[in-house]
Amino acid sequence: MKRYLLIMVFIIFFLSCKKNKEAVKEVPNSPIVATHPKETPPFVWNAANIYFLLTDRFYNGDSLNDITLNRNKKTAPLRGFMGGDLKGITKKIEEGYFTDLGVNAIWLTPIVEQIHGNVDEG
Repeated sequence: MKRYLLIMVFIIFFLSCKKNKEAVKEVPNSPIVATHPKETPPFVWNAANIYFLLTDRFYNGDSLNDITLNRNKKTAPLRGFMGGDLKGITKKIEEGYFTDLGVNAIWLTPIVEQIHGNVDEG
């Protein structure tokens, strides 16, 4: 009796495993479009293009906050006080100045008053 029962279970199992043709649908050949957002790769310092920036020599974004501290001596461009400030840096970032240069990291000097004159000590 157990033998017949076991044979019946196997027969039912194998018959129930047949492929159902109605359930299989043909999908037209169409390109698959990804719907997930593109992930940005992680930042790698070894491949960074770093822009070294002297804040007060860079770009004057607001001339109303300039304090010259008796720096009246004329100097060549970028050799003396230029009035650069954080507003100027922010403005250049928003304009895409650094992106156009291929820069992806900015190294700022400490935001303090730079020396008044030129020096040859490096």
